[in-house]
Amino acid sequence: MAEESNWGEDSLKVKIKKEKDKFMSLSAEEKKQYYKSYYLVPTIIALVVLLVAGLIIKDVFISKKTQIMQGVVINIEVDDDAGKYLSDNMKKAFGISDKKSTVSYKNINFDFIDGEPASNNFNNVMSLDTLIEGKAVGYILCDSEGLEYVKNLDVACNLNDALSEEMLDKISDRLIIAHSDSKKDNIPIGINIYGTKIAKALGIEEKDCNLVLIDESNYTERYDELIEYIFD
Repeated sequence: MAEESNWGEDSLKVKIKKEKDKFMSLSAEEKKQYYKSYYLVPTIIALVVLLVAGLIIKDVFISKKTQIMQGVVINIEVDDDAGKYLSDNMKKAFGISDKKSTVSYKNINFDFIDGEPASNNFNNVMSLDTLIEGKAVGYILCDSEGLEYVKNLDVACNLNDALSEEMLDKISDRLIIAHSDSKKDNIPIGINIYGTKIAKALGIEEKDCNLVLIDESNYTERYDELIEYIFD
């Protein structure tokens, strides 16, 4: 069996040598044609595979960011300067300097008819629902119409459970109370943030700037920090 194995290895060496000699005997133009015929496609495939692998590694291991807080702003205009209060400035207030950690918000606008989004708002409705279902929303900032809509979605936190007693005492005069049909009592489900630095940055002069914390969210542990930042 060992002799057969050696014979096979010798045959392979002979074949490789013949191919090498054959290639070396070709002219420059023939070598180019030989390469195109036998190696160009495999080389392109290999480069594409390497490129895709590199992009995956970059996305998964290098560029992947951790979302620290994300909010949704409904029917309130947010320019670049105001947006910093809902992103970079909030991140600093949380004491986070890691470049791979982010704080952000999404602006979603609705045309309400009798308290419900108009039929042409379907995409925006789906966007908000997807974010909430994915637990990717920590808070919703909205006007009075938006507040009524969010109440009907039944996604607001009972602030008695979401915030510390100390924080509740601090904002007791700002709490928005809603009736709960299931518990048969009045519970705080929102906060009026009129006059705060956030409201001022957004240019809101009327007392119609409301914050709702979302019940099932990836960011519930930061709710006290969020309210502290807003009312600081």
